[in-house]
Amino acid sequence: SRAVKDGIGLYPLTAEDTVKTLKDLYVMSLPPKLDMSLLRNRRAAAANNLPEDKFVRTRLCVALTLENLGTLRGKGASLDLLTEAIRFLSGTAATDPSFLVRQAVVLAGKGLINAVGELYDPASLLMFFEKELKAPADKALTEDEQDYRHECLVILLGTTGKYLKKDIDTLTSIVKMLV
Repeated sequence: SRAVKDGIGLYPLTAEDTVKTLKDLYVMSLPPKLDMSLLRNRRAAAANNLPEDKFVRTRLCVALTLENLGTLRGKGASLDLLTEAIRFLSGTAATDPSFLVRQAVVLAGKGLINAVGELYDPASLLMFFEKELKAPADKALTEDEQDYRHECLVILLGTTGKYLKKDIDTLTSIVKMLV
């Protein structure tokens, strides 16, 4: 992950393509979704010999690499690029079937926000989190995946809140949303 970060630092024009490639690699390394409706219940699903997920490490590395982009702050990584990484982490990556990857994704999102929170105005991230939390449930996601995504969004919203100007209206709206 450091090599990719250093490469973007040396060649900032490659940043967008690199992040797009990382996102594609992540998506390609996801295991195929199983149709749980074909199984009678969750116990049957757990008892079923599900294939081993051989690409967990790949997805962990992508999350760590995206987190490390935050250290570039203006040296190859624009706010738009970092925001795109946070959106990916709180969307597709937050619904990963692996608990370890989901933990790494949340930590990566928090790391990115903490790295850029004081340098950039977090209002655009706040608006994104508000919109996503208020949006209707995505029918393509299972109930568990929706819960994972919502959990990630709430954690990242709380992390973003640390960098907002301390005005009462903004804090009140965040607290209302979290409750």
